[in-house]
Amino acid sequence: CWTKSPHALADAAESLLEVRELESAARQELDAWISDRGDLGDPVEAALTWGDPTEVLLAEAAGATMVVVGTRGRGGFAQLVLGSVSRNVVSQATAPVVLVR
Repeated sequence: CWTKSPHALADAAESLLEVRELESAARQELDAWISDRGDLGDPVEAALTWGDPTEVLLAEAAGATMVVVGTRGRGGFAQLVLGSVSRNVVSQATAPVVLVR
């Protein structure tokens, strides 16, 4: 899931171009990440979705048996504190949530 601050989308024409560029960059990053994993044994379904990360993850997780959410992997004190998306998914998901560093 990816998004851009609404404040950064003030100029519609320029913003549309930026959004398309961001979407293209996000797609390349996702494809590279999947490619780097090689054969995982089970099929991997990847989706690139525009929107608020918490809302998108919770909508995708509706009816799921388990929700797996990655963390940013920050070190030191920051790793002791969940990010806002992780915290929101943990507190709002109807299924068990696993956080993966």
